[in-house]
Amino acid sequence: MSDFSYDLKREKGSISHLKLRGFLNENCTLPDPDLFSKTKELYIDFFECLYMNSSGVKKWLIFCDQLNKFEQLETVFQKCPIMFIELVQLIEGLLPNKARIESISVPLYCTKCEEEFNVIKSARYCEENIDSLIYDLKELGCNCASTNKSNIEIDCSTEIFNNLPKK
Repeated sequence: MSDFSYDLKREKGSISHLKLRGFLNENCTLPDPDLFSKTKELYIDFFECLYMNSSGVKKWLIFCDQLNKFEQLETVFQKCPIMFIELVQLIEGLLPNKARIESISVPLYCTKCEEEFNVIKSARYCEENIDSLIYDLKELGCNCASTNKSNIEIDCSTEIFNNLPKK
């Protein structure tokens, strides 16, 4: 049994939205890449993809390689967790040829209440403004932060945003 699922929605024309959930591992089943043979834009939402083990990476590599046969297809990755961004920087082929990362789920941590939460920011924002992220936030994921943003920390190395893939 797999703790993985996906939703696939198609808009009129040639746009598809793929939302991933759960654990990308040896038990998961990804959609048939041929479903995207006439798609021009594929938006992949990674926000609820919680984990990817080595078997899941292998399945994802095969999926991306098969997407590459559709020359018209542009893939846009949305709400990517840090785990996926790290893997993309380490493993060639985790993004299809014509792909870009549109947004990233940036993990934050409150040192006062020990709560963890995420904010979604554009990849461009993360590259250019990550050091001012906490200051720029309007809404935060915990009550203590509304009065004192000094309790909030970015819960990953900010160096990761310096090498976002450009395709």
